[in-house]
Amino acid sequence: MEAFAIVREASKRVLGLRPFDVQLIGGMVLHKGEIAEMKTGEGKTLVAILPAYLNALSGKGVHVVTVNDYLARRDCLAEKPSDRYYKAAKIAEAFERDIHYTVDEKQRNVLLTEQGYADAEEILDINDLYDPREQWASYVLNAIKAKELFLKDVNYIVRSKEVLIVDEFTGRVMADESDVVFRATNGKWRAVLVEISRMNKVGRPVLVGTTSVEQSESLSQQLREAGISHEVLNAKPENVEREAEIVAQSGRLGAVTIATNMAGRGTDIILGGNAEFMARLKLREILMPSSFSASLVGALVEGAKTPVNFDALVER
Repeated sequence: MEAFAIVREASKRVLGLRPFDVQLIGGMVLHKGEIAEMKTGEGKTLVAILPAYLNALSGKGVHVVTVNDYLARRDCLAEKPSDRYYKAAKIAEAFERDIHYTVDEKQRNVLLTEQGYADAEEILDINDLYDPREQWASYVLNAIKAKELFLKDVNYIVRSKEVLIVDEFTGRVMADESDVVFRATNGKWRAVLVEISRMNKVGRPVLVGTTSVEQSESLSQQLREAGISHEVLNAKPENVEREAEIVAQSGRLGAVTIATNMAGRGTDIILGGNAEFMARLKLREILMPSSFSASLVGALVEGAKTPVNFDALVER
């Protein structure tokens, strides 16, 4: 237990991560030579450190096996990843556009020139920028992308010394969650469907943003097959007509709404539903039924000599 306590304290001081009790239990299970199954996000990497340190105390050495090539390369380095970011940032700052690298602004990508390759390898004192054991290329390319393609207060903001990415579709700050990457698109949407179903069962409102009409229609079809009631808001005329109404009610208990990212702008989403908006909408339906022609409604309003303020009527 003393060994685990040391790892727990060291992890807290160095990484800012304090292993939870469930992680300590996972380490105990591994130490006994048994299998510990943990879900994504439960901290398997941190768990592995506990028995690795304990068994290393004997001086006989410890082998940590992983099927993930990225983790194997990352965790075999002690050099701190932050040091690499600093070095790569200095290289990007020194490099010149169209001499060391080219920029494809449309695709939001950068490419190193032959001069860029040679100079980067010379500065870093390495033979191959793409050596899988070092992976310097990704650090350098990302640093150049940050320099050329990401503008402060446009693509990101700094709040309390923390860098926050701005969603290019909505203009909102994206919350600090880890990316989940899938091998194929089908796998991604299956995972989305499972997550929607999980939240819908407890009544949590769900708003899914998609980047195209095709995506929204495809997800809608999957939800119908799963028996999940939902609303769709995209560029189709039948959906656009109810745009504000759909978005206003997307915060109601158990509501599931699929929308293209720019849909519903100007309408507040309120947990529990936007009662004030719905009251206005219902009042308009009563006072201006669809059977009235636009000209008739205009004549009635003009004949009243006093403009009809629907918002004021709702407030009264």
